[in-house]
Parts: sequence; C-alpha cells; structure tokens
Amino acid sequence: MAACIVGLLGNVLPFSLIHWGEQYVDSSLTAILMGVMPVAVALMAHFATESDPLTARRAVGIAIGFTGLVILIGLDALGGLGTAIFAQIAIMSAALSYSVTTIFVRRVTHLTGRPMAVATLICGATILLPLAFVYEQPLSLSPGWPALGSLFMLGVFSTGIATLMYFRLIHTLGATTFSQINYLIPMMGVGWGALVLHEQPGVREAIALALILAGVSLVNQKKRS
Repeated sequence: MAACIVGLLGNVLPFSLIHWGEQYVDSSLTAILMGVMPVAVALMAHFATESDPLTARRAVGIAIGFTGLVILIGLDALGGLGTAIFAQIAIMSAALSYSVTTIFVRRVTHLTGRPMAVATLICGATILLPLAFVYEQPLSLSPGWPALGSLFMLGVFSTGIATLMYFRLIHTLGATTFSQINYLIPMMGVGWGALVLHEQPGVREAIALALILAGVSLVNQKKRS
C-alpha cells in the first residue's frame, strides 16, 4: 500500500499534471512554480516530523534559494502569473504532491532500499499503463532508435537510479534539506547548456548560483552546540 501511495503521489500525479500544465505555461514560469516545493516541504516537515524543525536560519536559507531561482529564470517570467490559471494550479499541485510524498517517505521510516524503489515504480507503471491505452494508441507507434535511446536514458538514469537515490537521501539528509535539490535543477540546466550547447552564462546566472548555493548551505548547516 505504501509503495502505491508513493507511486501515485510521487510519480503518476505530478508527472501527469506537469505534462498537461506545461502545454499552457512557459517553462520558465513552471520552474518558479515548482520552487514552491521546498517551501511547502519545510512547512510540512516542521509540523509533521521531529527532526526537521523550521528554524529562522532555515527559513532565511529557503528564501535566499527561492530568490536565486527567480533571478536565474528572470523576473519577466512572473508576468505570466494569472493567465492559464488552471494550468498554473496544476503545476503547483504537482509541486505540493511532491512535497506530501517527501514528508510521507520521511515519516514512514521503513520505506528504504531497492525493494521499495522497485515497488514504487511498478505501482506507478500499473496505474499509468491503462491510461495510456485510454488517451493514446501506444501499439500503433513506431519509435526510432533516437526515441528508444532517450526512453532508455530517462528510464534508467532519470527514473530508476534517481528513485534509488531518492529513498536513501531523504532518510540521510532529512526532508527539508533534501527538498533544496529542487533549486539546483535549473542551475544544472544552465551548466549543461554551457557544456553541450555552448551557451554563455552571464552575470545574472553567476549571482543566481551564488544565492542558491548560499541558501542550500544555510538550510544544510548544522546547529552548533
């Protein structure tokens, strides 16, 4: 049952909501809306767990990290707020779904290891498979090798290995610290863009990186005794 809950709230629901929402919401605004996730996790963890209190230092760190995210994406992205409202609500709901899943996994301490990761993915796939035949015609598709290669990479690395790391890191770092990874995803996008696409990050990206890393550092900093 626990694996199905995680599979539904951590995979099926957010993946579906983001997929639908991004058809109407720019990716830059989507990244900012997904930044709600670390904030929601911190608030939920304060009341739902004993090991992740929302201290003043952590609150400042989360605020600094979110500011860095907004600077990285650009304030212009906020201009889209209020349009395609249902799509934006869907994306924020996906972020909240991730938050609830993170707290659930943190609270239920036996959810660790490869068996749980495998069970979660199987439950998620079991839920999604019938829906694929309802909304699409998967048997009529004839994907080429590039598509199959992309499917393999996404399935093995971005989903399989990532799920294994997910269960381990939540129990190692705590829910609030783990959620700060969400701020690093856009920065990784900038880095890969520079490395693979030869894009040229500027001063804004450097400032955003400094703020995000400072925020994550504050959240992760241990209280001195």
